Amino acid sequence: MKMRRTNKDAAPVQSVEAQQPSRPRRYLLTPEGMASLRSSAQRAKPWERSTGPRTPEGKAQSSKNAAKHGERSAEVIAQRHELNRALRLVADALKQ
Repeated sequence: MKMRRTNKDAAPVQSVEAQQPSRPRRYLLTPEGMASLRSSAQRAKPWERSTGPRTPEGKAQSSKNAAKHGERSAEVIAQRHELNRALRLVADALKQ
């Protein structure tokens, strides 16, 4: 018995725009391009103008840059200890 092909069996035809990779291409430079980029950065010296946050608000905000969730921060741990202490007191009061 011969199999019939239907439109559902056919592979979809993609246009050139739709055939892009699922993730962006890596940024690759030739050795000459890398040397040019390095010399450009050396001339511009961006590290001399980069001073970081200056105001207390900016410093407070930038201090949280590396925080992912805060579950293990000292403040949260102290709150958890305080809650456990209170729960133990309530449990002891209920036992008596």
